[in-house]
Amino acid sequence: MDKVYNEELCQWEYRPVGDIDIQNSNEIKKEILGDFSEKEGDILIDGKDLEYIDSTGLGAIIAIYKEVNDRGKKIIFTNLAKFVHKLFKITDMDKLFEIRGVENGED
Repeated sequence: MDKVYNEELCQWEYRPVGDIDIQNSNEIKKEILGDFSEKEGDILIDGKDLEYIDSTGLGAIIAIYKEVNDRGKKIIFTNLAKFVHKLFKITDMDKLFEIRGVENGED
């Protein structure tokens, strides 16, 4: 997963590749929360290369959200695949995050 801290926007920017699932969701959660504890900022997740997310991936995102939200920051998703955006809508997670752009979709 590529990452960078954008000083101008005061936010962490991540670009996961492939899946966020039972195999790697805990590792991704630890990495993001570790970065966030070192330097607080909003979290932007670019979903351009995100192919799949399962329930453990959703759980990891919720855990990250709780920590970030408790500190007055937000999570932003960009370039989500249409099916990932649909999953967020079905689970009402789209109400927790700012979503900018959906690949092959309307938002």
